[in-house]
Amino acid sequence: MSSDYSSPFESPNEPGHTQEVTQDDRNMALLCHILGLLTNVFGPLILWILMKDKSPFVDFHGKQAINFQITLILAYMASGVMMCVYIGILLAMATFAIQVIFTILPAMKAYEGERYVIPVAIPFLR
Repeated sequence: MSSDYSSPFESPNEPGHTQEVTQDDRNMALLCHILGLLTNVFGPLILWILMKDKSPFVDFHGKQAINFQITLILAYMASGVMMCVYIGILLAMATFAIQVIFTILPAMKAYEGERYVIPVAIPFLR
């Protein structure tokens, strides 16, 4: 990494074309993921709407955060339905563990200026 805190990022819209990722882009992408823990889908959605046209890096990480939060909503709803057979308690605990792990990991990658596709997220936004 260079001393000016920028790193190359290959734009998903223009393959082969790299852009510099600024520290501000990294911070906004990090915030997209961290806001998911605090506000569920609303924080990442608002930040993504505000920043998607300004930075392809924030656009990418914002979509990842939103997709993951929607996937978590579905998983928590399934665990709520499964509570009647007591499997839902285990499913809710597993979903919470996945939520913490796959919020911190992409947040760290975003701060490092790297793309990270969350493997358990259903890709609603592409």
